[in-house]
Amino acid sequence: MKKFYDKDQKLNIELSQESDDDLFTKIADLIIKKFDGTTMQKLDSMDQRYWDFKLDMVEFCLHQEHFLGISIYAKNTQSNDIVTGIAHYLNKEVLNKTWDE
Repeated sequence: MKKFYDKDQKLNIELSQESDDDLFTKIADLIIKKFDGTTMQKLDSMDQRYWDFKLDMVEFCLHQEHFLGISIYAKNTQSNDIVTGIAHYLNKEVLNKTWDE
């Protein structure tokens, strides 16, 4: 997994370089069930998905793009810690990948 910050210091973490529909759905289900996240909006197209979630009063997005894979990103800097926590859990329990700093 790789992480980076945009110009506004919002965190973006690459969860998978593969655009796997089953993995995307599994991650979304875990956000809802394990972390008690709420789905705010789902935007699906042929080659992209943007699902917005709310957790502990902060918003973040799970994104899938056909050529880029699956990522999770903060909608504001207040969600950086939530995004990091979810990514660490997914890394350990689901993805079995190393964390690239």
